Amino acid sequence: MSRLDQKPMETRDMTEIRELETAAGFDGHASTWWTVDTYGTAWKPGAFQKSIDQRGTRVPVLWSHDPTKPIGKLSQLREDSHGLRFTANIVEKTQAGAEIMALLREDVPLGMSFGFKTLQERAPKESEWARLKYADDTDYFQSDEGKHRIRIKTETALWEVSATTFPANTAAAITAVRTGMNVLTLQSMIDAVRSGNADPQLMEQIAELAKIWKQRRQRDRNIEVALAEGGLLLGRWSA
Repeated sequence: MSRLDQKPMETRDMTEIRELETAAGFDGHASTWWTVDTYGTAWKPGAFQKSIDQRGTRVPVLWSHDPTKPIGKLSQLREDSHGLRFTANIVEKTQAGAEIMALLREDVPLGMSFGFKTLQERAPKESEWARLKYADDTDYFQSDEGKHRIRIKTETALWEVSATTFPANTAAAITAVRTGMNVLTLQSMIDAVRSGNADPQLMEQIAELAKIWKQRRQRDRNIEVALAEGGLLLGRWSA
């Protein structure tokens, strides 16, 4: 019997979204290195690499870990300096996929989760304690008693990723939600408006694009203000 057969599948939840235009889907990190989650577990760099080498992007994207509700597929999956980076393409022709993308576009705070099996884990080494960060609601694992229960995942088999509701590791994030709008579609909208042939549904789509554009402009302004207050805008920073 293999180690996969001996251990049940576990899940971890992630969070946070923002908008971006291209094919429908979302991007982000499913896991971040050395971050202790609400289960008292943290991942070490390299923990997913063997699984990635074996399966590549052949990892299903589900709704809330439900194997009867696949909503898309991964187009990118890799380890980077921050954690497990992914890009998920969502099939909006499925009911669950359409509902999830609609919720994300309205800034409903859904999160990201992944299902896995632990192949190798251990307690933190003495040299690793300084690297550990803690997600929200992990006060217990920062106590003397809780620290003894922390486990470092050193090898993990990734089974699936899911859109879900509640986060376990608030440091990991969905960093982009893609609207599914491409240049050809946008040009057809412009042509319809100019010719006076825009129907009510098309006008609703245009209104949605305008809303997203306004939200993005406001977000960019907020970033500029924050950088300016910190003296980090180009030309103002000095060593």
